[in-house]
Amino acid sequence: ALKGYDYRWLDVSFEIGDSDEEAERQYEERQAEKSGGGPVPGLGDAAYSVVNLTTEDGQETREGVVLVRAANALVTVTYNGSDFESKSAPATDEINKGAIKAAKAAVAALEESGTS
Repeated sequence: ALKGYDYRWLDVSFEIGDSDEEAERQYEERQAEKSGGGPVPGLGDAAYSVVNLTTEDGQETREGVVLVRAANALVTVTYNGSDFESKSAPATDEINKGAIKAAKAAVAALEESGTS
C-alpha cells in the first residue's frame, strides 16, 4: 500500500507438500539459502526470519522474509518498504515485526482451514 510517500508490499505464499518430511526438507534447503537472519520461536514447527537492505538509484528498500514450516506446509512471507520522499527505508525492526505478524496470521489461517 502507498500512504503518502511510504510504500509497503506484502506477499504470502503457501506450498502444501505430500508429507511433513518433504516440507521439512524444503524448509531446510530454503533456509540454507538465506544468511544473516535467525529463528523465530513459537511460530509453526520451525521458522526463520531475515531482513536485508538494498539501494538502487539512491532509493533504499528494506525487505523481510519469514519462512515457516507447519506440518506439511511451507509458508513464505515477504514484506518490504521504502519512503519515496526521503529515499530511506523503514527500520529493520519495523519490517521484521511486520513480516512476522503476517506470518503468524498466515499460519493461523492455515491451521484453521485444516489444510496442513
